[in-house]
Amino acid sequence: MVRAVRLCSPLAAALFGSLLSGCANMGADGTQRQSGRIDIPPEQPVPYAHVSLDQIMAWVPADAARTPGVAQATVHLTLNEARRRTEQELCAGTRTLTGPARQQVTPRPLQAPRQLGGKESWFYRLSRQPMSPGECPGVDRKQFQASFSRHLPDWMVIRPAHEFRLLHRGRWLNHDGIRYPGQLSAVAVNPAANPS
Repeated sequence: MVRAVRLCSPLAAALFGSLLSGCANMGADGTQRQSGRIDIPPEQPVPYAHVSLDQIMAWVPADAARTPGVAQATVHLTLNEARRRTEQELCAGTRTLTGPARQQVTPRPLQAPRQLGGKESWFYRLSRQPMSPGECPGVDRKQFQASFSRHLPDWMVIRPAHEFRLLHRGRWLNHDGIRYPGQLSAVAVNPAANPS
């Protein structure tokens, strides 16, 4: 008699699948070959993200993710679950946010801001195209983003496209002293906004 053996959990399967897809996009020299996306390695400073892109920033607690790869996988799994829950809540399960990432900053050690726990963490930023109109009928981008952010853990924030405020657990923050690498400011985008 042959018995079925469960070889891995859904989490392990998802991690393995994301590793394989990452390897499929990697050249023999170790560089990413995914068109349209820029990967910023840890030895390079974090650049400003374009104001027209959504930014998702995470300070994954180091005690929950011992390596940068685990931190990155944790963020992607968390984002997928938050997206799925938001789609069920607002979009009758219709798939949204299907476009590729435009830029990702490889996880790097960085202490989280005090408002987000202040722990030793892995900072990871992902920039992507915002949701297109009509992806979730009857729901605008701001409604979607607010709901999406409510489903994220305390250590993640969103800076929606064309905004300088952050969304954290469904609430708008005016940065409130939260500083992060590659932070946009009105002065950086519009020098005329400089009061001096």
